[in-house]
Amino acid sequence: VDHRFPRSRDPEGLHHHDWQNLFPACAQCNVRRGDKYPDSGGMLSPGEGIETELVQHAEASPNGLAVTCRFDARDAQSQQAVATAAELARLHDPDSTTTFRARANTNDLLTAIRTYYAEDVHPLEVEVLILRRKRAKGQTYAPADLCRAERALRAAVSRRAPYTMLVRSLVNSSLDDLFD
Repeated sequence: VDHRFPRSRDPEGLHHHDWQNLFPACAQCNVRRGDKYPDSGGMLSPGEGIETELVQHAEASPNGLAVTCRFDARDAQSQQAVATAAELARLHDPDSTTTFRARANTNDLLTAIRTYYAEDVHPLEVEVLILRRKRAKGQTYAPADLCRAERALRAAVSRRAPYTMLVRSLVNSSLDDLFD
């Protein structure tokens, strides 16, 4: 568990056990982050819709063994979004040896994300796209099937679902109306 506002900068301990200040992080990311925290504006809270403030671009390497991530603030005037994007970019820097070790240690996580997308999300995505296409063309389709598939896909890409930002980056952009 990492502290969004570092413990070392909170000597009174006001935020040490505040749920809004705690979020999961791998041990290496936690250590790499240290006590860094921007003085102007702070950072976005991971539990409060961060994906609406940042754009994440994830691309698989040519050999498929790694994912390169880039983060941008949707609003360049938002100090919190800019600071958070910069921190995420630093933590995911592909040229860092720590990043290399962290990626090597998280290949199982990448496999889990790929499997979750391939087995759970992608079939729903395809079903919704096909049913929406039929509806748009005036072809016969079962509205109840579309409603069920959209509800299931909405749950699969919900903020409460596993790997939300990475999975959303893989989903067809025409379906972003299903994101909460």
